[in-house]
Amino acid sequence: MKQKNLRKLKKIANFAKSSFTKYMINRSIIRGKVLQQLYAYEICKSANLELAKEAIITHFKPNLNTMEPQDPNRLEGLTKLTLLHFEEYIRTFIKNTNDDLPKEVLPCFERTLKNFNNDNSKDKLNILKILFQECEKIYNLYLFSLALLPKIGQILFEAKKIDTIKKNIFIQCIENHSELEQKIIKNQINLDESEIIYTSIITNLLNDEVYKMYVLAKSDSIDKEREFALYFLKTIVLKNESLLDFFDELDYNWSSNKVAIKDMAAGTIKAMKPNEQFELSPLSKNWDEDKVFLKSLFLTCINNNRESEEFITPHLINWELGRLVTIDAILIKMCLTEMIEFSNIPTKVSINEYLDISKKYSSEKSSKFINGVLDKISKELTESGKIKKSGRGLIDNR
Repeated sequence: MKQKNLRKLKKIANFAKSSFTKYMINRSIIRGKVLQQLYAYEICKSANLELAKEAIITHFKPNLNTMEPQDPNRLEGLTKLTLLHFEEYIRTFIKNTNDDLPKEVLPCFERTLKNFNNDNSKDKLNILKILFQECEKIYNLYLFSLALLPKIGQILFEAKKIDTIKKNIFIQCIENHSELEQKIIKNQINLDESEIIYTSIITNLLNDEVYKMYVLAKSDSIDKEREFALYFLKTIVLKNESLLDFFDELDYNWSSNKVAIKDMAAGTIKAMKPNEQFELSPLSKNWDEDKVFLKSLFLTCINNNRESEEFITPHLINWELGRLVTIDAILIKMCLTEMIEFSNIPTKVSINEYLDISKKYSSEKSSKFINGVLDKISKELTESGKIKKSGRGLIDNR
């Protein structure tokens, strides 16, 4: 049993060595999050379309508060004509200029289209705001995960006078880290509303064989102290069901974010030096640049949607764009946008990134289909001169 527990500790420490990366957010993660929010935007747009149609139907319903004669058949005809005109415009972006249209149709159409576009614009800005929040939320969960360790050590000491966790040299480094404390306060991260979670973690800890062995060993070895701090974080704390449920409520993308958060928290402990102020991991290598990339990719995909669909459609042999799985269509549009609009990103990098994302969010069959479409698109764009790369974008772009 002792050897088995020692191997478990070593495995945790080695995992932290191999999986440690410097940043929680990279361009791959950003692309995945943009994909999620573009999908959310498509859902909102579909809902807005249904509301617009309902507004047209309501507009031409008989007015029960008027004494003027009304022709139900004519009202029904006006409804059908306006709906037809509206749906045709949504599909083709071409307005019907037929002078023979009844005079009631165009005012209703114009008003409905204006409201539809306004609703979409509001949703676009709201979703963009959520997109930034979702990325920054990852950082708060990372800070929370680190701050939990000394918090649990303090609760354990106050409740049972057990100071084993509190005295771990690396957990003391976290407890005494002034920048972490400031960010916890600034970001309004509340560590005092999780009594049930703390109780559950402490119960699991006190029954854990590796913990019991650590207590008995009373080792002063820096390596042993670090190994246990990593084990405590990854196996006792971040695998606790109550805590995972709590994180899942805070972040609906927790299932996607948890690996990055676990790796970054473990990587921070791995990089610590006893009795020194350690560096907290930044959210990304350059969050200001990444925010520009995120915003530009999201908005450009939406704003260029019509042009993207017109370009993609001829490459869908025996398929119509409307029949594609929504996720697959968005992935193709995102890659097309990146190839044309982002001159500093090599075409091959864009294609490979979106193929990797498709394997995560779509099926293997879809991934092969997307690969074929993107290959045809990239060749045509290159031959027509629409792809214009510069700087780093020229690397491997042959």
